[in-house]
Amino acid sequence: MLDHIRIGFIGAGRVGVSLGKYFTEKGRKIGGYYSLSPASAKWAAEFTKSTYYESLQQIISDCDMILFTVPDDTISSVWKEAKPYISEKIIAHCSGLHSSNIFSDIGVTNSFAYSIHPLIAVSSRENSWKELSHALFTIEGDETYLHKITEMFQEMGNRTRIILAENKIKY
Repeated sequence: MLDHIRIGFIGAGRVGVSLGKYFTEKGRKIGGYYSLSPASAKWAAEFTKSTYYESLQQIISDCDMILFTVPDDTISSVWKEAKPYISEKIIAHCSGLHSSNIFSDIGVTNSFAYSIHPLIAVSSRENSWKELSHALFTIEGDETYLHKITEMFQEMGNRTRIILAENKIKY
């Protein structure tokens, strides 16, 4: 089911670029990147052979799953900006700190919220993707696609652990 979805990235830093390249190398479809820094998004799109998006509305419209790969302290504000364009999407962030509950009022968008966190240091946009095959991914969020997202990572060769939102801070 998740084999054919297009994954878009809001944020073109180390985590977003590394995941995008990793997904591409593992045969997943990525739509591309949107960032407040057009130069970063253009570089990320070129590096991953995907699309540079000029607006939140464009990337959200074009992709089925949206990964918020922005700094932890901006997830909430970027979510508020993106929310008006979101309907029936899989929404996730990669923060080790926040749970999927940071996507407030997700229900009004008929979408599904997740936290997908690789337990590995991501220090380079160009090279860290190579290490992601060794990463354990913790995943929490809505039951609807929780096991499908877990299977997606397992099919790429990753170890996974499903956690509860209230236990996120413990690990």
